[in-house]
Amino acid sequence: MLDLSQQTLHELEAKCIKEQPPAAMAACPLHVDCRGICSTIAAADFNTARELFEKSSVFPKITSCLCEGPCQNACLRHPLGGALHLQQLEMAAVTYGTLRPKRQFLPKKAEKIAVIGAGLTGLSAALELGKKGYAVAVFEEAPLPGGWLLNNRKLPASILEEELKKLSQYKIEIHTCHKVTSIEAFKKEFQSIFIAWVKKETPISVHPLTRFWKDSVFAGGDAIRSEHGSVPESIADGKSSAISIDRFLKKVSLEAGREDEFSSCTNLHVKTEKTPPLSSKIIHPDSLLTKEEAIEEAERCLLCTCTDCIEACTFMKNYKSYPKKYLREIYNNLAIAMGTRHANKMINSCSLCGQCASVCPHGLDLGEVIQEARNIMVSKRKMPASAFDFALKDMAFSNSEECFLAKNAPLIIALSSKTNY
Repeated sequence: MLDLSQQTLHELEAKCIKEQPPAAMAACPLHVDCRGICSTIAAADFNTARELFEKSSVFPKITSCLCEGPCQNACLRHPLGGALHLQQLEMAAVTYGTLRPKRQFLPKKAEKIAVIGAGLTGLSAALELGKKGYAVAVFEEAPLPGGWLLNNRKLPASILEEELKKLSQYKIEIHTCHKVTSIEAFKKEFQSIFIAWVKKETPISVHPLTRFWKDSVFAGGDAIRSEHGSVPESIADGKSSAISIDRFLKKVSLEAGREDEFSSCTNLHVKTEKTPPLSSKIIHPDSLLTKEEAIEEAERCLLCTCTDCIEACTFMKNYKSYPKKYLREIYNNLAIAMGTRHANKMINSCSLCGQCASVCPHGLDLGEVIQEARNIMVSKRKMPASAFDFALKDMAFSNSEECFLAKNAPLIIALSSKTNY
């Protein structure tokens, strides 16, 4: 007998890899939704593509100009005509897409946070903390904020200026020409400190996930690396540190639910054996694509996902979902809905053929779960022993001695051709 407890449910859910990220998305430190961006651009929906990109990147225009493209080698299209030019698709998204204005309601927070270093990591952390309602003071030794971005020839000065204007929308102050020699003085005025730049021969050793250093101090970016980090790594450090600082000030767990934040692994199983090669038509990999070129390039995306069981099972095709969602629905029907039979039709429709388990890369047997769910519902008298219980009982009665059929004599009406109406 299968124990359908919450723990068992989580163990079974872990076998379903449908929600695992594509390889290219996992390889990106920002976990940019490359599949979503490609699918929306292929549908000529640049607005949604831009929204998806901006959810991941704090400074999307800087990212689309300078990203080193860690997703390229991981893209499954790589050996089948060449990896997608995702950086150019991101640039097309921010160029042709328009964001709908949203009203912002910032929570009022009394805590003040100091950020040391106005490079990409420090500015990313400051912007994320500003969005959360904190008052942030950024201290930079140089005359201008931006760090190495100021000297990068690939980044137009107009884009850097436009991106930095976002900081003025929040309670963020930038103090340039301010050399920080000690952080002890900051602890009296600020409730938390984030070090994003420091001249040290030895990088600061921090918690690998939370970026916590000591006391109320966190560190990221070049402060924790011996070499200069990539663009997505720098922004990801700032975003992650902002989450940690926010949790620290709220006095909640710094680690809970963040296990995959920096993970570059995925278990997603994607069939490519029968996928024909399709080469890109992009000639100039550094130029801005036209809308038509972007759409054509996005159409090359394999839209990586695992559909082995769905393709093999008529039941799953009919209910248009996948095992992980079915498992949640079954559990909710048993534990939360308490037998009001929200999912009974779906549960009773499975033929228990075992096809799903035979094709699943991890052997997840949805039929086994459905069979046990039926047993539980029947034992609680919330479901008949068979979905066809009435039909079976009617057939048994009709074949018993208690049943007989009576048929009236046929009524014959002779009509004459001379009948008067």
